[in-house]
Amino acid sequence: QDINQIADVMRDTTEMDEVREHAGASLGRIGTDYIVDLLEHDLLHTNDYKSRLFCLLGLTVTEHEKANSIILDRLIDENEDGRIRVAACYALGDRKHTDVIPYAIQYINEQFMTEDSFLGSNRAVATLLKFQTPEAMDAIIDWSMMAVADKGRPAIQRERAATYLKDHGDE
Repeated sequence: QDINQIADVMRDTTEMDEVREHAGASLGRIGTDYIVDLLEHDLLHTNDYKSRLFCLLGLTVTEHEKANSIILDRLIDENEDGRIRVAACYALGDRKHTDVIPYAIQYINEQFMTEDSFLGSNRAVATLLKFQTPEAMDAIIDWSMMAVADKGRPAIQRERAATYLKDHGDE
């Protein structure tokens, strides 16, 4: 009963986002099979972007082994909302799931998120920085050099890329 009430708070679009976020995270920390199935169901069948994001948050913080495959499915689904794919990429980075590395590299190079490529590339870079593998660091350096040289990019993105080069260009 209490679990369903918490899930209802997470789904309630009239509730404050911070409360909904905490509800999603609380469900994830409980992490039973029932809760993981509930989060997966809502992630797949809810149209509200933020509700789906809070489901991803719950799956990110759970220790349940099924969560990685659910999140990875959202990441690789090309029909998925780009914002959810970015969140899934970042979530798998938080979970230290190495299968995310090639996708994060792909997202940097392809700029799949046309609505907000700045957020998408920053999240992908942040994900790769969590692993520090040679492949990940090479991708960050390559992206940074391209971004700094591209005068058509937003200044803040070029500045961030220059910072990555300064901090990691010698590795």
